[in-house]
Amino acid sequence: MGSMWKMLRIKRLLLLSAALFLWVCSSSVTASVTYDGKSILINGQRRILISGSIHYPRSTPEMWPDLIQKAKDGGLNVIQTYVFWNGHEPSPGQIENEYGPVEWEIGAPGTAYMKWAVNMAVGLGTGVPWIMCKQEDAPDPIIDTCNGFYCEDFTPNKNYKPKMWTEAWTGWYTEFGGPIPYRPAEDLAFSVARFIQNNGSFINYYMYHGGTNFGRTAAGLFIATSYDYDAPIDEYGLLREPKWGHLRDLHKAIKLSEPALVSAYPTVTWPGKNLEVHVFQSKSACAAFLANYDTNSAAKITFQNAQYDLPPWSVSILPDCKNAVFNTARVSSQISQMKMTPVSSGAFSWQSYSDEAVSADDSDTYAANGLLEQINVTRDASDYLWYLTDVNIQPNEGFLKNGQGPVLTVMSAGHALHVFINGQLSGSSYGALENPKLTFSNNVKLRAGINKISLLSVAVGLPNGGSHYETWNTGVLGPVTLKGLNEGTRDLTNQKWSYKVGLKGEGLSLNTLSGSSSVEWVEGSLLAQKQPLTWYKTTFNAPGGNDPLALDMSSMGKGQVWINGESIGRHWPGYIARGNCGSCSYAGTFNEKKCLSNCGESSQRWYHVPRSWLKPSGNFLVVLEEWGGDPTGISLVRRTSGSVCADIYEGQPTTKNWHLLASGKVDKVQPKAQLSCAQGQKISQIKFASYGLPQGTCGSFHEGSCHAHKSYDALEKVLEENPHLRHVMVPVGFTLTTAVVAWLVIPLLLKSYYNESIKGTQVTPSAPFPYKASYWGALEDPLRCLISFFALSLAGYLIAPLIVSNYVLPAWKGAMMASFVLFLQRWKRGVFAHAFAVMVINETDRTNLASLDTLLSNAIFGLGLLALAAAAGFSMLYIAWITIAGELVVLLVGKDNLQNVKYGCYLRTLELVQVGDILQISYHKMNCGVVVSAHPSRIFPPSSSAVPAPRGYKEAAIKSLNMKR
Repeated sequence: MGSMWKMLRIKRLLLLSAALFLWVCSSSVTASVTYDGKSILINGQRRILISGSIHYPRSTPEMWPDLIQKAKDGGLNVIQTYVFWNGHEPSPGQIENEYGPVEWEIGAPGTAYMKWAVNMAVGLGTGVPWIMCKQEDAPDPIIDTCNGFYCEDFTPNKNYKPKMWTEAWTGWYTEFGGPIPYRPAEDLAFSVARFIQNNGSFINYYMYHGGTNFGRTAAGLFIATSYDYDAPIDEYGLLREPKWGHLRDLHKAIKLSEPALVSAYPTVTWPGKNLEVHVFQSKSACAAFLANYDTNSAAKITFQNAQYDLPPWSVSILPDCKNAVFNTARVSSQISQMKMTPVSSGAFSWQSYSDEAVSADDSDTYAANGLLEQINVTRDASDYLWYLTDVNIQPNEGFLKNGQGPVLTVMSAGHALHVFINGQLSGSSYGALENPKLTFSNNVKLRAGINKISLLSVAVGLPNGGSHYETWNTGVLGPVTLKGLNEGTRDLTNQKWSYKVGLKGEGLSLNTLSGSSSVEWVEGSLLAQKQPLTWYKTTFNAPGGNDPLALDMSSMGKGQVWINGESIGRHWPGYIARGNCGSCSYAGTFNEKKCLSNCGESSQRWYHVPRSWLKPSGNFLVVLEEWGGDPTGISLVRRTSGSVCADIYEGQPTTKNWHLLASGKVDKVQPKAQLSCAQGQKISQIKFASYGLPQGTCGSFHEGSCHAHKSYDALEKVLEENPHLRHVMVPVGFTLTTAVVAWLVIPLLLKSYYNESIKGTQVTPSAPFPYKASYWGALEDPLRCLISFFALSLAGYLIAPLIVSNYVLPAWKGAMMASFVLFLQRWKRGVFAHAFAVMVINETDRTNLASLDTLLSNAIFGLGLLALAAAAGFSMLYIAWITIAGELVVLLVGKDNLQNVKYGCYLRTLELVQVGDILQISYHKMNCGVVVSAHPSRIFPPSSSAVPAPRGYKEAAIKSLNMKR
């Protein structure tokens, strides 16, 4: 793979084709795409398109769905990518980046090439518009577009072409040896709002997710492995807050304004110094943009008889020309500070192998007179090229006696150099992005006779912009001199030099599991530390969870890293970031050197390890160290949120409940600050809270001149008395809230199931049962109780896990049984109530049903006792005895009832009777025996012989009698 996936940004001919194709495909429709002077038209409808760059080689395929979903959630409707040409056609040649400036320099040939490219692209007949970035003379029908930190003043070369911003730079890349640039969210939003208010209709964030320069890929010379770019979605695929959330709110405001934006051109007025108003007024819509360009002072502006506050360097958006829903300088979204936490799986167990410095005598080298340009020799097959020669030192040289070694001076076109004398490292030197050239000049130890000079030249990326790449040199091009000899200075430049591409370990594929077995590794006390050209290997298991992972390489110098044969990139933590990293205000024109961080530290300390590259166990990690480092300091870390903050202002614009404002139903919407941790994390501490005029930024807030001292006293008091509650407030609140919602939703679900179950059933007085008498209705209270018990037990477990865990299992058993008993009771009650209410029965059957009701109640009560016993944790033997005894009582008390239920009727009289007396009794509906009762509370069995009993009156003899007077 080449050292850089060269982006096919040549006039950006593929940008709109690729971007709109993705947008159309996501909608699963066939669409026509055209343009006019206002915007891109999709199926004849003008659209404000908000796009984000996500480069497919800079993230793993497993990350793509989540990245695209987060982009959509952030308000984007287009995903843009470049074609990385050297990834698809590694050779021959390169394709230029942003061709316009090259054309200006080379003149007519450049213009001819540009026109050829245009004709080629248009001739493909793709059916969508083509664009050229930074190509002012783009011929029709090509749309010329703008790239930069700001593009509000850009206009296309024809008034019938839409105003498009194809690279809105969200930050800047990190270079090895440089600090980390960042762009405040307020300024980025400000630049976008200004572009839209000046008739812009397409914006693409470069980058929306920057990702990682895996392998030896890079965006240019000395570009770090991290291509984070301070993008709204960071290198690891996590949201960068507040940038992501602030832009999301901006996009909502723009989309609310879209009907007016695509229907009219703005009317511009200037109500005061540094103040500007843009109004888009159509027949059916109105939107206004109120801008304050002063970098220091806030302003009040009167617009349509209303007054609006504008912070410095800000734009307010009014989608209805009345209500401000967004201000670029007022950030409502939370601020997240990320942290790297070591994985608690122990230190790596390393083995080492020392590579060898090559000499001119090696068989796999080739020789030439003079010094050769590096890339022409390596063809980018490796970062490394050995320059090898011999120096003969006579025994009478003066430095051999006085001990003052001669000075070796090597001048190189870049990018890094390691000097070996007779196989030993003598020193290193390296350049920088601003000046890749370097000079090594130091005393070296030479001996009498033949001395082996081995210069290891190291490339760090390829050029990414400009003309005449053939003149961009890399490697040792001289002069190379040796000063301090008897003869004075000896020039080694034009003598015979030998060359070898790559390191021995590269040729052996030591970065792979199979290749590593070809050499002997050492470990333990023999492990090489702080030695140059050393390979290290180890294995580790993948940690659990889904948090992104990285390697902390702060103990190493420079080299490369592989995991399971995949290169995670160049590492260079030994290159300390130079520069001044002071405070940075969002206000004022931004450039890549304005806002910097990490000065005095490694330009890049952490290196992304994609989880999709890992196996559950036995992951093979290999590190190549050029300078010499301590591998025992390498650790695997997780990237998580460390703290979150929010800063809210009275009267702060918000898109929430905007329609209530627009309709006049409310006068104002109270802004709210909402804080939340990432999934799997909990709020553990409140570090700062202030109602008043707090000062500072997230992580360094402090009280201002006005502060309500009880801003969080009440909450802190509770947390101080119960410190463990800090960890459970959010999950307990969520659990209880869910239970309340379930209480409200369960009856609706059960009623819908009930209604579905009775469809097609003929309605009669006795069928179907009404909802309350059905088993669906009977389930309502038991389910509610079960959910309540679940919520309370979970809350209790979160608050006091050690105590609750001892009782939760038997309690759950009891709760399940009790809920089942409650269901039976509710169902029985409903059925009998329905029977008594609607069935036409005589007094005899009514009494019979009442007795059955009592009998079933006793049985269900017994089951309830069993549930309570289970919840109390009694032994199963004890519960069994209780159950048997309870059932015997029920049977004894209800045995006569059971007989009556069996035969279905009984006779009750208040007169005294004797055996043999003849009574007239009425039989009803069923076969039954004769039962005589002398007291309403007593039940007596009939004779053993039952007689058929048709409806009517019959005589029956009393066969037996058991009663008390």
